[in-house]
Amino acid sequence: MSFANRHNKGKQFTNVPDYGESPVFKTLKDLYTANGEAAKYRFHGYYVNTKGNYGDAPAAYLDSCICNFPTHMLADMKEFTEEDLNDINEGKVGFTIETYEKTMKNGSKKTCYGVNWVDM
Repeated sequence: MSFANRHNKGKQFTNVPDYGESPVFKTLKDLYTANGEAAKYRFHGYYVNTKGNYGDAPAAYLDSCICNFPTHMLADMKEFTEEDLNDINEGKVGFTIETYEKTMKNGSKKTCYGVNWVDM
């Protein structure tokens, strides 16, 4: 792939739903609570939210909402290849939500939510 093709990408995600003037924003916790752990969500792409409480984080385009993803996923998502982008744009990429416990500095436990990629 040439330098120009790698860097002159324009709009990378071509299948982003039209949310209208008032898109609905949800967290992974919201989706998990409403739909459980077996639910699959189609991933249409993402943008970088620069106004998060914990720094820059990806916000994912889903069928019916925009969902905030964990900050630590941003580096991996920025590394999506051309093949990855094609699969996303063709509707072949989705995810399920998994939970895990994190021990906080004060010793308390916190339930966190993560993404497990799946083929659609």
